[in-house]
Amino acid sequence: MNIVHLSTYDTGGATIAAQRINLALQKIGINSLHLVGIKNNSSSAVTQFVQPQANGFEKLKQKGIRIANELKFVKQKSRINHDFLKNKPKGFEMFSSPFSNLSPENHLFVKQADIVHLHWVAEFIDFDWFFDRIKKPIIWTMHDMNSFTGGCHYSMGCEQYNTNCAQCLQIADSKTATHFLDVKIKALKKNKHINFVGPSTWLSNLSKNSNVAKDFPHYDIRNAFDTKIFKPLNKQACKEILGFPKDKKLITYITPNIDNKRKGFDFLIQVVKQFELNSNVHFCCVGNTSENLGVQNFGHVNDEILMAQIYNATDLFLMPSLADNLPNVLIESILCGTPALSFKVGGIPEIIQHGINGILCNVSAKELIDEINNFLNQKYSFDAQEIASQAAAEYDDLKIALQYKMLYQSILK
Repeated sequence: MNIVHLSTYDTGGATIAAQRINLALQKIGINSLHLVGIKNNSSSAVTQFVQPQANGFEKLKQKGIRIANELKFVKQKSRINHDFLKNKPKGFEMFSSPFSNLSPENHLFVKQADIVHLHWVAEFIDFDWFFDRIKKPIIWTMHDMNSFTGGCHYSMGCEQYNTNCAQCLQIADSKTATHFLDVKIKALKKNKHINFVGPSTWLSNLSKNSNVAKDFPHYDIRNAFDTKIFKPLNKQACKEILGFPKDKKLITYITPNIDNKRKGFDFLIQVVKQFELNSNVHFCCVGNTSENLGVQNFGHVNDEILMAQIYNATDLFLMPSLADNLPNVLIESILCGTPALSFKVGGIPEIIQHGINGILCNVSAKELIDEINNFLNQKYSFDAQEIASQAAAEYDDLKIALQYKMLYQSILK
């Protein structure tokens, strides 16, 4: 069985999830490869897509177009035009086109695969021709909502993707969102062999009811994690190794992008300021450190072993996302036995069981602060080993790989 995974980038949470699935499949003996459109790291675990060379006639044609473009006779047309992003409201994350200048469907890995497994593929695949040209089964693991919206990656409560995206809130030109949605609907009708996978039931249900994906089968399979890395360690030893005070409660948060409102950074600011005079609390920030809040900054951490030590040193992991699918960091935290505090949004309540492996609250800075105080006042009693054991039973990478293997086999029958 030959599987090829497609991702736009080799970095980011979605790609990390995709790569973990790829490596887990390799562990159980499946020939699985990962092809990315843009590669920034030197890792040999993923292969960068290179546009196949054109034949003789096509080379002459492209050379002619290039010369004419240089001489200003014609302007070479790109499949992707980002003019629609002009006057885009601030605070939203990226908004993607369904088009691409690349054609991964022509890559040898894709041609040799029995199943093409898509992940976060915005502007890597071109909807107009990809689904028409691929004549083999497709698995699409959704890492956000973009596969079935008019371009946004999280709709932030908007449900216009179920109709026509005619009044898009995330870009100034709603006609573009309507056009993009129509492109996706028409493109997927060309292929009857698409199977959607939701890491969270929340995301699967949204997709099932969408105009784009409602006619296709959906499956729920969690993301995969190496439980030999993310596991309980000695908390005090980890605090000492990393230079954290042993006599204070350590609250850790991750900030990949402070400009993205969805990540809830505004709530983090309020929380940190509320406890800045509390001598019993110490805050640690991992990620973007451009905002000086007077906390201990670790910067960006790409080492999973170091990240596991940080989780283990942490007493409470804080993640105030306003919308999310199945965040890697929440699961990594509980795999290390560290309870997490988060809002009751998206797929997060499928991870956090209130009072058992973490704390859930409504979207409110006051409730976040109140729950941190409840934690500090020992309202909750968490068992690190029990938290980790339950998480490992659900998210172990080999278990997830076997679930995907069964899905592949059932589709190939």
